Amino acid sequence: MSAQTATTPSTTPPASPGWAVLGPGDIARRFLAQLSASDGVLVAAGSSSVERARAFAAEAGGHGFADVTAGTYDEVLADPRVDAVYIATVHTGHADLVLAALRAGKAVLCEKPLTPDHDTTATLVDAARRAGLPLVEAFMYRFHPQTAALLDLVRDGVVGTVTHVDAAFAFRVEERSGRLFDVDTAGGGILDVGCYPVTMTAAIVQAATGTAVAEPVELTATGTIGPTGVDEWTVASATYASGITASLRTGIRVEDPNAVVVHGSRGTITLRDPWTIGGEPVIVVQTVDAAPEERSFPDAAPYGLEAAATVDALRAGRVDAPQMTTDETLATARTLDRWRAAIGLRYPFEARPAGSSPAGAR
Repeated sequence: MSAQTATTPSTTPPASPGWAVLGPGDIARRFLAQLSASDGVLVAAGSSSVERARAFAAEAGGHGFADVTAGTYDEVLADPRVDAVYIATVHTGHADLVLAALRAGKAVLCEKPLTPDHDTTATLVDAARRAGLPLVEAFMYRFHPQTAALLDLVRDGVVGTVTHVDAAFAFRVEERSGRLFDVDTAGGGILDVGCYPVTMTAAIVQAATGTAVAEPVELTATGTIGPTGVDEWTVASATYASGITASLRTGIRVEDPNAVVVHGSRGTITLRDPWTIGGEPVIVVQTVDAAPEERSFPDAAPYGLEAAATVDALRAGRVDAPQMTTDETLATARTLDRWRAAIGLRYPFEARPAGSSPAGAR
């Protein structure tokens, strides 16, 4: 993973950069709770509902951010105190807000997936590179010290030559309602949480092979598309250029242990909590010639760490962060497109003319 340098210099943000949240929902509240772990300050909240923005701004006071304004997206992006924005709307609302934020001269940290498809993702990455501003896809686990330690273990060959990765993120939602089951907001497991096994496996392959970007050379999948038209459970088999294979599982109607296991010629590395990373996550290393070893990583704040990485990129004149580069974001979008295609999942809005918006930012 290597970050790209901006083509034009960016304005250096102040010692305590100002952040705005666009889309003040549940995941934005996790970001809010950890933002103080960075050197950032929340200064604004924007929403299509000013009432929701005001409620979020009021909550921010409980996290030590007293002077938070609330308004529409346009009002927040026009605020000169805002150096960077965190976008946490539904998937289909990301693209318009990313482009608007870049036009306003803001660094962007956007929730995953950056967009529902590769073509739209490429448009946003191109816009960020032309603007010379950071665009970071917010896979918060990528910024956690547990992930950094895993990749170091792989690079150091602790379990020998990596041969296979097993990675899963799935859970069961009882009622088929809400954004996860809505085709107009790009619902389903692949885009919402299947992107985690895809990006983790890519990072492991990259660490094992010394490459900057890895995506499957072969990918097959089976899965179940439910009555609302979204994928509810699917398993993909992937092979990378190095010969490393992977089993990738995701779903929104099936429980799964939600672990990552790296299989090497001399042993395994297991992450029991690779995604939510609550409390004190543990890595277990087991080799053929030693007793199992556990390493724990307490008290990390990955949402704060991804905010800090975005501002670091802005200060350094880079258009992305080394923990999740724009080249990796593009490769991820291609892989997710292929996974959906393999099970026959296509959203109705993908048949609409280019430039039309399936659902507004919320």
